[in-house]
Amino acid sequence: MGARVRFRSLRGFTLIELVVVVLILSVAFALVLPRLPNVTGSEKRTELRRLALSAQSLHEHAAFKKKALRSSMI
Repeated sequence: MGARVRFRSLRGFTLIELVVVVLILSVAFALVLPRLPNVTGSEKRTELRRLALSAQSLHEHAAFKKKALRSSMI
């Protein structure tokens, strides 16, 4: 009897346990992956252009008002 108990403890995981773990991980990934930021190269370039235009607009506004552009404005 003692040998049988020792053998059972060394068997490892059952197929059902492995399938359940795979299903849980699949559901978790399906819920998390859509929420991750998906930024492509073109989106990065668009955002950089937008920031550059904003900086240029601030510079032109300061020149129009004849005031120095302070770093606290940015």
